[in-house]
Amino acid sequence: AGVDLVRRLGRPPEPAEPTITDLHMRAALAFARAREPAAKSLTRREATQRAVALGAAAGSTAMMGYGARWLGREVRVREHEVHIPGLPAALEGLTIVQITDVHVGVFAGPRDYEPVVEHVRRLRPDLVVLTGDLLDHESALVPEAMAMFARTRGRRGTYAIAGNHDHYTGVEAVLAGLRGAGITAL
Repeated sequence: AGVDLVRRLGRPPEPAEPTITDLHMRAALAFARAREPAAKSLTRREATQRAVALGAAAGSTAMMGYGARWLGREVRVREHEVHIPGLPAALEGLTIVQITDVHVGVFAGPRDYEPVVEHVRRLRPDLVVLTGDLLDHESALVPEAMAMFARTRGRRGTYAIAGNHDHYTGVEAVLAGLRGAGITAL
């Protein structure tokens, strides 16, 4: 294994399956082109590309709307039993709840996650681990979000790491908010 640092000139190959970001960018470009005065008629390929891009943008927007509408109404818990050879007896039966990629911010505020918080509290975990992307670009929500996360407290503590979106929000504010809420930031 190694790192390939060779820089190739020219246009990179298209990915096998475009990402949502790629589709949004293609849709935006197709929309911008559609608003330009038509200097020539579209080829069949161009028309198909624009239709697909606009359809992908409409589909992803509909899915985001659906997700925002149904957020928190159904909390699913996936249980995993992990067997660790040589585990100390004191840790036998330890329960850990992981909460990740919550993205409190523009589309969902702390109150939207109340069903999740209550569900975690009913589980009565030994440890709660918050594994990044707790907030999404809204540093004003740090105090309210951290108060919400503090309510998920595990019997042996709550621990957190910052994700990339926490950095976009302002990682120092997020880490200070975690510490202020009694959550151990790792």
